[in-house]
Amino acid sequence: MILNDRFLNETLYQMIAEKIKTEKDENKDLIEEKNIISGLKKREESLVEIGKIILRSQTSYLEGKGPLLPLGISDLATKSNLSKSLFPD
Repeated sequence: MILNDRFLNETLYQMIAEKIKTEKDENKDLIEEKNIISGLKKREESLVEIGKIILRSQTSYLEGKGPLLPLGISDLATKSNLSKSLFPD
């Protein structure tokens, strides 16, 4: 921002410039914070979905009525509609 500041003293000009810079930094920080919160919400949703898939797949085992069934990363990725790359090896 460029001001025609012939009538502004240097101190006032510096205060205005700093306020503008601070507001821009705050807006940038706010966007970053919103992105972090959005990412955390998506992670929570994914973990809940994966937990539900595991519970549905292993109900008999968890109730003591059957064996533990194989459930691989590919199965979880397919059933949750998430990319296999999101699952650690």
